[in-house]
Amino acid sequence: MYLIDTAGRKKLMAVGSGLMVLFALGISFSYANNYQLRMLIFVMCFTSCFAFSMGPIPWIMIPELFPTYLRGRATGICTVFL
Repeated sequence: MYLIDTAGRKKLMAVGSGLMVLFALGISFSYANNYQLRMLIFVMCFTSCFAFSMGPIPWIMIPELFPTYLRGRATGICTVFL
């Protein structure tokens, strides 16, 4: 939460998504060339980028999108689709 408050949600989502794309490309390259150790490292980096961007931020943003009287139902519907 501290990182989200200091860096900003939009910036964290952009940086995290960009790094996830790069690491996903690294995973696919390593898999194609049978570099097992590099693939493990890329998977670990991908997971760490997911942990600070696409993992927690949508769960924080969804309830903030809706007014109070509609928040429970709308958050439940978004959770089903997420």
